[in-house]
Amino acid sequence: VVLAAVQHSGLALAFADKTLRKDKDVVLAAVRKDGEALEHADKSFHKDKEVVLAAVRHNGLALAFADKSLRKHKEVVLAAVQVNSRALDYADETVRSDRGVVLAAAQHTSSVLEYIDKSFRKDKALILAAVQQHGGALKFADVTLRKDKDVVLAAVQQRGGALEYADETLRNDEEVVHAAVHAGALEYGDNSLRKDKNVVLAAVRKDGEALKYADETLRKDKQVVLAAIQNKSWALKYADISLRKDKEVVLTAVVPNGSALEYADETFRKDKEFVLAAAKRDGGILRWADESLHNDKDVVLAAVKQDGGALWWVDESLRKDKEVVLAAVRQTGFALALADESLRKDKEIVLAAVQMDIFADHYSYALRYALHNADVSFRKDKDVVLAAVKQDGGTLLWVDESLRKDKDVVLAAVQQNGYALTLADETFRKDKEVVLASVQQCGCLLLFADETLRNDKEVVLAAVLQKGGALRWADESLRKDMDIVLAALKQDRGALAWADKSLPKDKEFVLAAVKQDGGMLMWADESLHKDKEVVLAAVRQTGFALALADESLRKDKEIVLAAVQMDIFADHYSYALRYALHNADVSFRKDKDVVLAAVKQDGGTLLWVDESLRKDKDVVLAAVQQNGYALTLADETFRKDKEVVLASVQQCGCL
Repeated sequence: VVLAAVQHSGLALAFADKTLRKDKDVVLAAVRKDGEALEHADKSFHKDKEVVLAAVRHNGLALAFADKSLRKHKEVVLAAVQVNSRALDYADETVRSDRGVVLAAAQHTSSVLEYIDKSFRKDKALILAAVQQHGGALKFADVTLRKDKDVVLAAVQQRGGALEYADETLRNDEEVVHAAVHAGALEYGDNSLRKDKNVVLAAVRKDGEALKYADETLRKDKQVVLAAIQNKSWALKYADISLRKDKEVVLTAVVPNGSALEYADETFRKDKEFVLAAAKRDGGILRWADESLHNDKDVVLAAVKQDGGALWWVDESLRKDKEVVLAAVRQTGFALALADESLRKDKEIVLAAVQMDIFADHYSYALRYALHNADVSFRKDKDVVLAAVKQDGGTLLWVDESLRKDKDVVLAAVQQNGYALTLADETFRKDKEVVLASVQQCGCLLLFADETLRNDKEVVLAAVLQKGGALRWADESLRKDMDIVLAALKQDRGALAWADKSLPKDKEFVLAAVKQDGGMLMWADESLHKDKEVVLAAVRQTGFALALADESLRKDKEIVLAAVQMDIFADHYSYALRYALHNADVSFRKDKDVVLAAVKQDGGTLLWVDESLRKDKDVVLAAVQQNGYALTLADETFRKDKEVVLASVQQCGCL
């Protein structure tokens, strides 16, 4: 039994009998599963090399529980530090000074260098092993090794930034710096290397920003700059002014990233070819283009097609151009606000703006602002308004009063956004079709419906199905309606607060309610807490409901059995099943049928079982098979029963 338990969880050894903590087979099985189980083994095993080795090979920190004699044993300590270098903290000082052990630890993790004897920081092989793991370990090396090319080279190959810890003499070494720049560290190179084309080329190909650290002569080198901007377009900012005037260089930079035009020579800001290429990728590039191009239709069209908001940077003359503005508003309705006033009167443009796909829009509330920014005459245009409210019902805010009285418009608006009902003409609060569409969007909008519709079952039902609390706004007569109240409770139990006060006494209603949610018995009239049919329906939904039943029914075996047998996965209440037996009449704690049914659902229910049945093997076995921890609640005699304990540890080995 114990063997099965420790094979499942090594730490289960802590609960084994002392005699078995002295059994080598059991202890070995435990430490192989969890090295820290060594702590719970008989002290004699703390000196047993085979056992300790098995433990530290699983968890190096288990060395902390080994006998001092084994903390001095090189093989044991080596095995431990190879798993976890921190194990070195538990080794005897004599072993911590052993080069082989420290080397093994360094090969596993460079962090060990921070804690070892300073004499080891001069050991080349050891430091090499560490920096190959993590170049930054060079920081802990002795000064003499920071001057050693082999060591530094290994460090910067692993991490270019390690060059920071190298001696100054090696910061000028071409081979070392070459290795460092390949890992992105040109900034640590000597000036002579920043002038070396091969070195710089390698660096900018790795990270275009490295151009920032290149010598001025190489910032004028086309091959170097091209390599840099191919890696990062905006590296153009570090190029020499002569290359910022180079057509090929600038085009290479701006085609993938138009904003790089900001760093190009001013001549390119006036160059149509460049700006056009950039605008197709990033319309916002128009911001950096020369003002002369703000008036170029080809460039402007390309820009606004990519980003309608680029119309912001367009010359006033083109804000009057229908083709340009149409392209802009088709990208974002917000652009209508930037168009010339004359085009805000153009129906085709306004329609395009309000019909713009809302999900493609980069601007907050752009669609409703589209109508807001159009000529006021369109607020009376049904075609335009319909197109607008179908995209965003809230646009009704900007619609002319005459169309707020138009059913087609209002219905389209509330179907998109129920709250549009509050913006429509008040007459629609009496219109069933409109109100129904509105409450289906948000039940609480029943508040704004006319009293006649708050008394309409279809409307109220739609409202409470969407939001149970909408029952609050229903007519009093419908707060008594079983269908409506049950629908409201299904959506929100709290809706019962708005139901008619007569319902808790209505058996038909309560019966339907508890079948839906057994906990609703809490709100039923006391007389129904004594009704077997009602209580039985409630406990079949949730065992917790037994706590709400009249004391007389807590003595009814059929009801109690139904409560304890309730499917645990369907229960909305914490610990409902074990509470079912807890809340039953105490006589059932001795009833084997009831107790068996309860522990099969939740072994923890054994907590409430009479002492006599905690000695019953059928009961205990059923309990531990469901929940291994029930062993702790059973009579102590079962801790010697192999079948029971085996079932328990198979559930949880630590038992």
